[in-house]
Amino acid sequence: MLPHILGGEDLSGFAWARPDGTPARLATLLDLPGAEPARWLPTHLEALDDLNIEVAGRLGEVLGGGRGPAPGEHELLATAYAALDRGCHEYAEALTAAGLPDDLRAGQIVGTAALLSIRCRAAIGLIGPAPSGRRPGHPRARDGRRSRGPTCRELDRGMARQQMAGRDRRRTAAARHAVDAALRLLRGSTRSATCASTSGAASRLGRRARAGSGAARRLRRGRSGCCSTG
Repeated sequence: MLPHILGGEDLSGFAWARPDGTPARLATLLDLPGAEPARWLPTHLEALDDLNIEVAGRLGEVLGGGRGPAPGEHELLATAYAALDRGCHEYAEALTAAGLPDDLRAGQIVGTAALLSIRCRAAIGLIGPAPSGRRPGHPRARDGRRSRGPTCRELDRGMARQQMAGRDRRRTAAARHAVDAALRLLRGSTRSATCASTSGAASRLGRRARAGSGAARRLRRGRSGCCSTG
């Protein structure tokens, strides 16, 4: 006989069992003779995917923020997040024990289960406090009661505002770099023009000095010629 899966019909999730029916974790089953991790891990993923579909189908409106949980749904949400967490943990533990590589589809299924588990916790107020000390999903109203948590649309708008702010900061930084580069070029061209004008003035003074020295030499030659003739 081979290990098999128990349950999986409701939000309580599923569990693995040994050939004799004793519950066990998937990682411990890999120590059995003739273990087939290449088959059992995909089977675990399929069961986890079925659980994702069951949770989203029965509690999707609550998890999406369309409404708060009804009085009878708190226990369902707690059961669902516990089953999802157990399924994700058992898969990660078995994957490490088997030494198999990661798989894209596995990441999609496990990631969806983790997201649904987080939304289940948020719906019943089990998300840990934010750095500010306030629960982000359940702000307090003036009358002291918990108000409804943010919807997916509100979260998307917040992410969009953050992305726009990031783009504005990048554009401002790019404009600042462009202005700095233009100022550097302007200062460089000003220095070049100053140096050019200074060198031009120096060359003109040099020509004038050479012309003056030539006139002085001609004047001395003329005086010396007059003296020798007399």
